[in-house]
Amino acid sequence: MGIPEVLQNLPPDAQNQLAEATVKAVDKLGTAIGKAFGYFLEPGHRVKMAKADSEKTKLEADAEAYKMRSIADATAYQIETVSAALKTNVDLPIKYDGKQNVFDIDISNPELLLQRADIRQNYQKMRKELNLQNVIHGAYLELGDKTVENSEEIDSDWMTRFLNIAEDISDEQLQSLWSKILAGEILKPKTYSYRILEFLRNISKNELNSLLKILPFIVNDFVPKYDKILEKYGISYSLILELDELGVLNSSPMISKSFAFEPKQSNELLLNTDDIICLLTNKSDKKIEISFPIFAVSAIGRKLPTLANTSINKNFIKAVVEEFSKQNSTVKVSVHRVESIEGTAISYEHSPLYVFNGDQNDK
Repeated sequence: MGIPEVLQNLPPDAQNQLAEATVKAVDKLGTAIGKAFGYFLEPGHRVKMAKADSEKTKLEADAEAYKMRSIADATAYQIETVSAALKTNVDLPIKYDGKQNVFDIDISNPELLLQRADIRQNYQKMRKELNLQNVIHGAYLELGDKTVENSEEIDSDWMTRFLNIAEDISDEQLQSLWSKILAGEILKPKTYSYRILEFLRNISKNELNSLLKILPFIVNDFVPKYDKILEKYGISYSLILELDELGVLNSSPMISKSFAFEPKQSNELLLNTDDIICLLTNKSDKKIEISFPIFAVSAIGRKLPTLANTSINKNFIKAVVEEFSKQNSTVKVSVHRVESIEGTAISYEHSPLYVFNGDQNDK
């Protein structure tokens, strides 16, 4: 890796230290994968991944051919002549009884059974390797030209568990999810715990789609519980119950954020996103207590937004804040544009984008 021009005026030792402090994320991925496989993948692995596309195509073609042969196997049970043809041409030990309209496996020839077992085992190995190549290739695409600190390596046990899971993922949408997990772990080790890996390992494609539906409505580790507004955006209570069963959120109607205000107290945080912050002000001369109903999101659920290219639905947030204001006329809600976020400190523009003031809202 060459020394950047801006560092060339530094002493040689300082140049080397700074240059070695970061590496390309794809090279770190190649090293991590190589350790898990038992051999190292040099930095040029990205180029090899491109060259491997032709091999990947061949694997897919072979897999499809095997799939078609399996279809022929199924047809054999209906047509006696096809059964005979399969037995002759594919060496499948199938017997068909036309009178009984049933088929059976001929176990009188162990050699044919072993051949069949070899075909199945080789097919399974091929599919596992193809699945891994798809997930790894997707991770390379996710990482692109990003760089990472060279100091912290990926835990070898984590990588082994990840690869053992990824080799059984054949659905393209799920493979994309696992590519994002691998890329995320390369960029920031210890991001995804074993619990998260096991959770995602056991979800179906339909369950994944349910998870993706709720992500634009998760803000500050909760989903605002305004049922009519959620239904307007396609989030039904049955979906909430499904996500509760999965362990993503808590559907209990008893959970809420509580606020206790002194007279005229202002700038109490209601919620915020990367773009906006919503602040509360007590308009009255009395102490007040109000609540904001929510569905609490679990620790696993809080990791999910990092795996999808989705952003919080701003129109949903605006509708929720407006409804909250109508139900709590003693408070004013001002919405401001966020300038920066550093840890828990949020800087925002003083002039609000809009204000919700009970029934009289300044939009």
